[in-house]
Amino acid sequence: MSATATDPLAAGVRHLLVVQLGPVQDFIVQARRTRDLWFGSHLLSELSRAAAKAAAAHGALIFPALDASNPELDPCDTLSPDAGPPVSIANKIVVELRAEPDPGVVAMAIRTAVDARWRAIADKVRNTHEADLADDIEAVWNEQIGSLVEYTAAWAPIDRDYAAVRRQVEAAIGGRKRLRDFASIRHHRDRAPASSLDGGRVSVLAPPGTRRGRCRACGCPGSRGSACAPPGRRHPSAPRHRRACRCPRAGCPAHCGPSKCWWRSRSSPPWAR
Repeated sequence: MSATATDPLAAGVRHLLVVQLGPVQDFIVQARRTRDLWFGSHLLSELSRAAAKAAAAHGALIFPALDASNPELDPCDTLSPDAGPPVSIANKIVVELRAEPDPGVVAMAIRTAVDARWRAIADKVRNTHEADLADDIEAVWNEQIGSLVEYTAAWAPIDRDYAAVRRQVEAAIGGRKRLRDFASIRHHRDRAPASSLDGGRVSVLAPPGTRRGRCRACGCPGSRGSACAPPGRRHPSAPRHRRACRCPRAGCPAHCGPSKCWWRSRSSPPWAR
């Protein structure tokens, strides 16, 4: 994740800046379901949205063609079926910078905005699923969060026609991406398994028998155990039902237990009655 300048700064000259975010192929390879593919795309779109908003404060956006005040550059923290999906932002940002400040300073400001947005998303996930995480993951978590996003930037002064400048910047971007960063993993967890999504990273989850998970049906703490019905026999409209749910909430659709398991008794599930 580094920035590369193609030409030295020419004082008083506008610059063309291109920023590209990743990873793309890693998200595709690690996806196990279509929702994994969707979320990987959505995550990159959100990080690119933050990059575009930061870039728009220092010049005119060329791609995406949005003004700095456009609400589509605001973070999308929730998805509503009524409002419709937000505009997807590609992982490449092209902006024509003003003469000031230095394009290197702008590139670092964009990178800071991307990192801040990524850490905000990661912190929200950690707070939501804290009960499922191990206790000794602070160093591992920070290393994995800090090394995931790929950031590449290149710029050149606009001292000739736009097409020639764009080709020069794109060549610099391509050359930098071919120089891979092979950073070693410094933090590990003793006797912890590898991540099920990325075998190169250690898992941050607690062992299955010690997780203080949440009820998948209503969201309250207390759900443990295996699925009430085998995956192939689960009711189509059922949430991920738990056999030994210890959910204290009255009326929870997963609150049954082995003795009252609707699948064993061949009765209809509580949420389908």
